[in-house]
Amino acid sequence: MLKTTLHRVVAAVSIAAASSALAQGFVCAEGGGNPGKGVWAEEVFGWMVEKGKNGHVVIIGAVPLDSDDRPDLFKKLGAASVESLVIDQAAADSQATYDAINHASVIFIRGGDQARYVNWWTNTKTQAAIKAVFARGGVVAGTSAGCAVLGELTYDSKVGSLSPSEILHDARHKDLTLTPDFLGFAPGVLFDTHFTERGRLPRLAAMLAVAATDLKRQVVGLGVDPRTAVCISPDGTAEVRGEGTVTFLKINADTSATLLAGKPPMVRKLTYSQWPAGYRLDAKTWEILARPEYVRHVRAIAESARSRGEPKPTVIDGGAKTDDPVHYLAGVCVVARSWTGENPAHAMRAGQMWVCNDPGSTSMWIDVGAQVSVGQDLKMMVGCLGDTPTSLAILNGATLSWAGVSPTDQPAIEGAMLDIVPACEAK
Repeated sequence: MLKTTLHRVVAAVSIAAASSALAQGFVCAEGGGNPGKGVWAEEVFGWMVEKGKNGHVVIIGAVPLDSDDRPDLFKKLGAASVESLVIDQAAADSQATYDAINHASVIFIRGGDQARYVNWWTNTKTQAAIKAVFARGGVVAGTSAGCAVLGELTYDSKVGSLSPSEILHDARHKDLTLTPDFLGFAPGVLFDTHFTERGRLPRLAAMLAVAATDLKRQVVGLGVDPRTAVCISPDGTAEVRGEGTVTFLKINADTSATLLAGKPPMVRKLTYSQWPAGYRLDAKTWEILARPEYVRHVRAIAESARSRGEPKPTVIDGGAKTDDPVHYLAGVCVVARSWTGENPAHAMRAGQMWVCNDPGSTSMWIDVGAQVSVGQDLKMMVGCLGDTPTSLAILNGATLSWAGVSPTDQPAIEGAMLDIVPACEAK
């Protein structure tokens, strides 16, 4: 039973200490997507084949698939051979399963339901074989649920799949469940998947806060988009590949959280970055090693010093069903129906693109139960509507250090700040 007392996180996080034990093998965490569509697949799966020295690939999952494009893709990219295994609870602890996995140079964990992987494979020969391949320098990769299980902490979905709206109403929602050290191939990391397209930013922020308060694990969050991967080598070098972005959240010395059962969460001052393809990073410290040429250094400008014009007084209902839920105001982008609208990905990207195009600006994602009022004096007030309190998300670009937009319209953001705050208490 989770306690309903106030939790506060004030942590100087040492990511280097948490990540100093990077193991021997390669990790490729892909956020989901059909491998038969787009050139991204050759970039991501080609990396796996290359690091696996064109050896034997074993694709594993917990339930059968009607069809799968990946065996042919691996062979096309140069894998010597490919085998697909369905490892249910009955087969998970068999020696035959261990032997089949242990022959692999590359293990690819399919999507589906990560609860099956955690429930069925923990403390079995399947788990041992995956770790054995990794320990001798092999590649372990995964997509969607298979990506979610690769880090130090796993969002296990044992009770149910947590939606952004649910966590914004209840900081201690029953579906927020975490498993430590299931595979642990990316120390100090919690992966989330299908990230931008499903608007999962609030739930990753809440998961980091719960991990810090309940599990005493100070990990970074990596939200990986579909058709996108963060691939990590044994020397700790990480690179982003594919079509989308990887969103980075980190607790820092100024972060605080209030997590009460049945109440909207508050998670203040999380470091926020977003990396498209072309970024290279140190996975021990998450410092930038290389960035794409289009990313420029920016000087943060205080909001009070900017000339924003004179907006008309405006009231925005977060649940209003308007043709265009995106409202561009003086230095602020307010997006309504961010999680209950038809396209959460559009809502997320509207705010992200605003901040990376206008360094020093702010974006706000609101939804049913929240309201934003803007006065003639540029002051903004956030209030709550209805009987179901909710939180909103605020991306503040005042601390932004680097930013840019890729040739494929992907936002690059470094060093912004994210707040998840209750609408009734926001100022």
